[in-house]
Amino acid sequence: MDFYKDLIELGIDVPGMESISAPVSSDNSDFASSASLNAYNASTGEPINNFFDYLSDLGISIDNDEPEASAVSDEAVASAEVADLTAAAVPVKIKKNLKKAPRKDIHKKHRERLREQFLNCDPNDLQLHQLLEMLLFYGRPRVDTNEIAHELLDNFRRFSSIFEANYDELIGTHGIGENTAVLIKLIHAVVRRYDLDKDTPGEQITSSSAAGKYILPFFKGLTVEKVFLVALNGKNEVVYRDFIQSGVTNSVDIPLRTVAEKLLTRNATAAIIAHNHPGAFALPSSDDISSTNYIKDLLSNFGIDLFDHVIVSDNDYVSLKESGFF
Repeated sequence: MDFYKDLIELGIDVPGMESISAPVSSDNSDFASSASLNAYNASTGEPINNFFDYLSDLGISIDNDEPEASAVSDEAVASAEVADLTAAAVPVKIKKNLKKAPRKDIHKKHRERLREQFLNCDPNDLQLHQLLEMLLFYGRPRVDTNEIAHELLDNFRRFSSIFEANYDELIGTHGIGENTAVLIKLIHAVVRRYDLDKDTPGEQITSSSAAGKYILPFFKGLTVEKVFLVALNGKNEVVYRDFIQSGVTNSVDIPLRTVAEKLLTRNATAAIIAHNHPGAFALPSSDDISSTNYIKDLLSNFGIDLFDHVIVSDNDYVSLKESGFF
């Protein structure tokens, strides 16, 4: 049987075929691989080794009557391999449901020992760096604050200067962040308010030395000049005290109108004026002396006596009255 003729009879035109003289087996696969196949491509003159591949190239499909169930085409195998390679190339993210282990606080025992020492002894027995270290616990809870405390003392030289430093100076220190700088400034403000609250109105002032000792704590840690006013009643008891004006580092104006209003509204019979010289000596300038005498004359018009004018510098003070300037 001539297989080529059979194709023609079936209406299938196979171009480029000269002749097919090989017998056709009922098993197409055997036929396709048969060594006795004698077929040539008329266009190229080259032998056709696999007839079904040739037909497939021409777009002609020949179905096997009884295909093997286990047979897998080369294309299917290649497609599966490509799919495997593609899948392997896609990165797969595996979400691990693992909880992080809690960080160990290696400084905890040291802090506990220092707290116990603070609570069970006189705080004055603690060294300055230990007090600072304890304070810094609450700003830097998981950091070794011992080194930071020593650096603060080295930078500012004095313990008190740390609390008097401005915000920018503090955060310029290694280990001091915004929260810790605010904490240090807060301590300074609390101490000042403590001193103010402790010396409540009603205390009696009967001498210039008593006036100086009473006023001195209010100026603690100030870095700019401020004016402080104390109003006394007929028994020389304090009925009012507060800052009434702020200036700059080396000058401040005394607000005469404010002075008169504060004294008159409290029915004061005497007044003490005070201001500070931060970073300088507690010595009166010529302006201090002239303004003191002017205030004295002004208040006398209202029946109020200027008890004293006190100048403060750090832990020192000078009474202008005791010094004979009025």
